[in-house]
Amino acid sequence: MSNLDDSFFDDLLTQATCAIFIGGKLKGTAWLVSDEGHLLTAGHILGTDRPLAEVEVRFAEDVPRKAHKTQWGYQQEMGIDFAVLKLVDPPVNRHPLPILLTREVSGSFRACGFGVSLKDRSFGRGKFLGPIDLQNAIGNRLFELSSGELGEEGYSGTAIFSDELQAVVAIQVEATKAKTGPGRDTILAMPLYRIVPSWERLEQEAKEAIRRREFPPQSQRTLQKDTRQSLPEGIWLSLLRSIKDGNCTPFLGSGIYSGVLPSRSDIAKDWADKYGYPLDNPHRLSRVAQFLSMDVNFMFPRQELAEKFKVVNPSDLAKLNELHRILADLPLPIYITTNYDDFMVQALNHHEYKSPIQELCRWNDFIKNQSSIFKTTPGFRPTPEEPIVFHLYGYLRKGSDALPESLVLTEDDYLNFLVEVSKNGDLLPPRIQESLARTSLLFLGYRVTDWDFRILLHIVGSYLKKSLYQGGHICVQLVPEGDEFSDSEKAKQYLDSYFDDLDIRVYWGTYREFITELGDRWRKFNRD
Repeated sequence: MSNLDDSFFDDLLTQATCAIFIGGKLKGTAWLVSDEGHLLTAGHILGTDRPLAEVEVRFAEDVPRKAHKTQWGYQQEMGIDFAVLKLVDPPVNRHPLPILLTREVSGSFRACGFGVSLKDRSFGRGKFLGPIDLQNAIGNRLFELSSGELGEEGYSGTAIFSDELQAVVAIQVEATKAKTGPGRDTILAMPLYRIVPSWERLEQEAKEAIRRREFPPQSQRTLQKDTRQSLPEGIWLSLLRSIKDGNCTPFLGSGIYSGVLPSRSDIAKDWADKYGYPLDNPHRLSRVAQFLSMDVNFMFPRQELAEKFKVVNPSDLAKLNELHRILADLPLPIYITTNYDDFMVQALNHHEYKSPIQELCRWNDFIKNQSSIFKTTPGFRPTPEEPIVFHLYGYLRKGSDALPESLVLTEDDYLNFLVEVSKNGDLLPPRIQESLARTSLLFLGYRVTDWDFRILLHIVGSYLKKSLYQGGHICVQLVPEGDEFSDSEKAKQYLDSYFDDLDIRVYWGTYREFITELGDRWRKFNRD
């Protein structure tokens, strides 16, 4: 990590740090310590006797968020002063700070916090002076620090980041109020290792940071993005203009759930193990679902999938909603998804000025008579205020009308779907066909090896050839790696060439990286 400069660490601290507000007033600082939205801060901020159960926190350039207390401790005479908060709706474009559970530390440190007299966050720097064992007991250890910048009340709870260890080692808990004298710039901080007996999760976070031996790759890619992996500025500008004019159509694939919900391959392997799948490719969902459809019945794999969606963890759903809300903020009339969920519809419904309409492709006899806005309201044209979420491969509704029969799930389903689309030119509503030919297409959450994506490209291929936006379509792809690719660089070159033949530009990175960068660029584009 020695090749990283000061700006990297400052950016790292900035994106993970938030202000704590109580009763509308700034009271302290907190910072992210886990991917699930756990925050650490000083316990006395919530109270020294009866701590508050909930506070409001604000990250830079973000909406106010609620956070609940999960752990708390305050015994000033023993140097105990900490609180663990859990965000109700964790942001997805921020990353936890690396931590180290150490009893000894020296050298310089840096911190990022919110002093009450300042309008915004600011940085402080200083030196570690050594440990202080209250009541001469090593179990009551605090770190003593010197800083001329962190003496204000709002800095309580700030992460103390060791420049030497390149990790957070303590929480600021107290600062001297002396105006003059040798102690005027003295800060006290509670070492993180002392929190572990009350919150064992912290030890796991520390072990993970040690295992990586560097900051989480996603954080590093976000903060020090390799421009060769991104898109030319001209392509970004064209995309933003297309979005502003409502001439962009996002396609959402299952890869957007990566790291949040079980992948299709994970679901397939689970079913294969559970139900004795005897063939090859146990990680291909369409193939395993085909086996279950034949071994049990047509509805069985659809029922199994519906059960999976019933047990989505609320914290995982919050992460997905955050990603979808960034897309929902864009002024777009049409969203196309090959996923079976309604997360995009939920995100649009949460938008103050939007009333989304959920539509699906009526590709089989079971659903051909389902009501459609395009039939009940002839001439209907979706708008950014009344957008369409079009489910190409069917969807699962909540309740008794789940429509599992609408899913394109098994290998036979995909083949039958492709045949129906090819022979029936009206299967896709005219407004959807128009969007394929007359807007910039944005493919999110797909891999070129995925069966559903290959079918999708076959369907939209004819529209790409006559598109007004040739060369203006974008596909987000992970850098090839793992067992599928023996040579990642050659695979990347091949995929670049493959998409180039389709007039599609490739953004090499994760869906979260792209959508975060898109959101940041969109906000700046609107301000300018």
